Amino acid sequence: MIDLYSPAKLGSLNVKNHFIRAACWEKTAENGVPAQAVYDHYEDLCKGGIGTILTGFTTVDPVEHPAANMLGMHDDSLVDTYRPLIEMVHSYNVRIVCQIVYGGACGPANKGNDHVFAPSAIQHPGTGIMPVEMTEDDMSFLADEFAAAASRCKAAGFDGVELHAAHGYLLSQFLSPDKNIRTDAYGGSIENRARFLCMVARRVREAVGDDFPIWAKINSSDAGENGLTEADSLVASQLLLQNGVDVIEVSGGNLMQDASTPESQSYFRGYAAELRKLTGAPVILTGGNRSLAVMQKIADETDVQFFGFGRPICQDPAYVMTLKENA
Repeated sequence: MIDLYSPAKLGSLNVKNHFIRAACWEKTAENGVPAQAVYDHYEDLCKGGIGTILTGFTTVDPVEHPAANMLGMHDDSLVDTYRPLIEMVHSYNVRIVCQIVYGGACGPANKGNDHVFAPSAIQHPGTGIMPVEMTEDDMSFLADEFAAAASRCKAAGFDGVELHAAHGYLLSQFLSPDKNIRTDAYGGSIENRARFLCMVARRVREAVGDDFPIWAKINSSDAGENGLTEADSLVASQLLLQNGVDVIEVSGGNLMQDASTPESQSYFRGYAAELRKLTGAPVILTGGNRSLAVMQKIADETDVQFFGFGRPICQDPAYVMTLKENA
């Protein structure tokens, strides 16, 4: 039996337990700089027993911000501003990984930005934003922005970076046939639709070197008509692992599922188990984790050993210990 509260190896990263605070938008950054509220929340998480913190999504581009008051790593001047936060987290023997993102047309704060990138020029039904279809030069430019942001994360002292390729943001859009209707080398088959994401992963790996952890968050499926399927997502995840990514965090397109029973919890467990079986790579299962008994069963039966928490741990920073107390 795996002790989920014991130290573990998450890829190349030594962590004090098997629990991760999944990325949540803190809504309190000022010009990309973490405000005091971020320090306070992260310290509460550290005191509450979490082993690893994923930051809220952090922009890589100086003019593209999918949400207001989000973190940023789009300029060299931001590097020093994160060091005190990272040092505080490390003082609790907690790891901290920075999630980096380009939002695109699904980001409501991009309204009014007349040059928002997308795989295809399809108006977003939720925001009404009409994006600009990317050229290969645009892709190379943005891959370099991701790489530069990752280099800044490393310089600041983060323990790794995570590419946000889930939840409808740009990297996720490339994977989804309803958002990506290209007919060139970046559209069509899943191998083509994953090509840009793999380019980003390789550029990031080249920028940070071999010893710096790179994670990726991906939808198990988009849970919608003509969206990314589980079969294609499994292919995309394997391609990411072949192009410099160390760890896959599994999420999904349907984030509002019922978690009232053990059977309905840990929403994406089937996909996570299959990915772990196919690749042997570390997998973080995020979404609907509400019962220590359910997570323990998943770990023992599938070898998916790491579990992420979003809303529950935002409401209760000591959620990891609460689970143990209520077991």
